[in-house]
Amino acid sequence: MTDMTEDHRVASANKRARIARSGQPLKDGEVHLCGLNLARVLGDRFLKEQDSRFSSEPYVSPAIDIAKASTAFAVIASGGLWDVITMKKAVQLVAEVRENNGDNSSADKIASRVLSEARNLRTKDNTSVIFVGFDILRTDPCITT
Repeated sequence: MTDMTEDHRVASANKRARIARSGQPLKDGEVHLCGLNLARVLGDRFLKEQDSRFSSEPYVSPAIDIAKASTAFAVIASGGLWDVITMKKAVQLVAEVRENNGDNSSADKIASRVLSEARNLRTKDNTSVIFVGFDILRTDPCITT
């Protein structure tokens, strides 16, 4: 498992440190900016105008190599998923669907199962889930390592 993102919540130590460096540190116990538990927004210009402690600098993860023989995949999701499901649990859910459905495990079916679990756990935030399987690396003869 490789975690390819970082938490963008105000409570995150990295975000609190960045905000402190901005010259407008958070007060002890403060975990919201403009009522949101987010320190980074990519749109929402009005929020950035209201509070300069928001950042719109994108996070770019380091590149990783995926071996041709691997069963690698990516679960790309919004905060609503990660609020209630750990990365380890997401991997378990993907494995369950793949085990139960074999080669019929479509990306849509897997993403729907992960989303369903977030809803069952009563996520309170907007939730989007995208599943990307890299099985093509193993099966497409045009792809070489």
